[in-house]
Parts: sequence; C-alpha cells; structure tokens
Amino acid sequence: MYYNAFLAGLAALAFYSVADIVLKVSSSRSGGIQTSFIASVSGTALLIILSLFYTTTLNFRSILLSVVTGIFMGSGTMMVLRSLETEQVSDTMAFVAISYAIPVIFGVVFLKEHVGPVEWAGIVLIFAGSAAVSLKDMKLNTFLLPAIVGNVVWGLQFITFSMAIQSAGFVPVAALSSAVSIIPIAAYLLLTEGFKFRASAQAAFAGVLLALGLLGALVVLESGATALGMSIIAAEPALVTLLGFIIFKERINGMQVLGVVMATIGIVVVTA
Repeated sequence: MYYNAFLAGLAALAFYSVADIVLKVSSSRSGGIQTSFIASVSGTALLIILSLFYTTTLNFRSILLSVVTGIFMGSGTMMVLRSLETEQVSDTMAFVAISYAIPVIFGVVFLKEHVGPVEWAGIVLIFAGSAAVSLKDMKLNTFLLPAIVGNVVWGLQFITFSMAIQSAGFVPVAALSSAVSIIPIAAYLLLTEGFKFRASAQAAFAGVLLALGLLGALVVLESGATALGMSIIAAEPALVTLLGFIIFKERINGMQVLGVVMATIGIVVVTA
C-alpha cells in the first residue's frame, strides 16, 4: 500500500482547501493579482527556507523543468484568482478537478501505474463527486473562463513537476519553481496596476498553505502512486464547497450535497 501517498494526498487536500477559502477573502479585498503576488512571495520564502536543509543540487534538466513549471504555476494562479475576485469560491474552485485529472491520466497512461478495480471505483466516485458540486444554478460566464484555463495550466504544472523531481529533491525543485512563478505575476501587476503594493496577511497565510499543499502533492508524485494520490486531492472542490457553505453561507443544493458525500466515500475506498 502507498500509505505515504495517501497521507500526503490527504494533507495536500486539507491545505489546498483551506487556502482556497483564505484566498477568497483576500481576493475580494485586495484583488486577485495582488493576492497572487503576495501568496507567491510568502510561499516561496517558506520553500526556500526548507530547501536549505537539503543537500541535493539541481542539474540543468531539473532547473529548466523547474523554470517551465514556475511559469505554469504563476500563470495558472493568476488566472484562477482573477475569477475569485468576483465569483463564489465554490463556483470558481469547482473546476480545480481538471488540474488533477491531467496528472491522474499521466500516471496511468505514461507512468504505467497499476490501479485495481476497487481503486478505480474510488477514483470515479471522487471525480464524479467533484463534478456534482458544480451542478447547480451556476451560469458559465466569462468571469469563470480564467479559472478553467488556469486549472488546465495547473495540470500541466504537475506533469513538469513530475519530470523535474526525477533527478532532484522535490523541495529544492518546489522552491525554484515557486520563485519563478512570481515573475509573470509581478510583470502583469506592474503593467496593469503600476505595482501599487497592498500588504495582506490573508494572502501571505494562504501562500504558506499553498506551499505546504504543494509539498504534499510532490510527495504523491514522487511516491509512484500519482493516479491514486492526485485523485484524493481532486476532492478539493467538494471540500471547498462544504467550507464555503459553512463559512460564507454560500447556497448549496441537493446535488452538491450528494457530490460531497460521493467524494468522501471515494477517498475512503481509495485509501482502504
């Protein structure tokens, strides 16, 4: 059994979901791009500190892949938070399952990971539950398009992460990628808002949570159980919907409740 992958997946699910809630608060107050920048800086600072405890050096291949990954990471984050400025957190984050479906497919098709029938049933339940939480009176408007594109970019980020950590420790790779992710966000901020910096404790805290969630996801990628571990993290839309209902009193319907239940059962099946 891949207990490390399961535990890391559950930890990443928790960190990412709470971060989404905190990001919603910061984005509505300071704007998505400002929030993206501050979160990226705080997350990068934590990862750089942690990387100091690693003796692994990055070779040219891992550096190149880390740079590409950082571009994907920064661009995806910026687009998703742009949607969070105006849309409900449950609506925006309903599409995050897209970013996890890509590495799951990658794990099964390209990495040839074995997934048994029972585990497949759990994976299907998780993704079906995540899809169900988006089936309400939500209208697919242009404000949600950045979130969709951003999640596709996030999915590609996990593929390049998987390739980069094959020849280097995942913490240094995460630190470099996170540092690079600041560049596109800062450039966009400078061009559109003149880099009018507004400090946000919520954004900084969210960045720390996102960094911890990323480390959990990278443990999954390194474990050899990408499909199973990333499927657990794919329950994020369901958990975020539940947290949005509890914290922001966002409306949820019967289909969304069913989605939360399905995703929960799926996690139990996968990890059993």
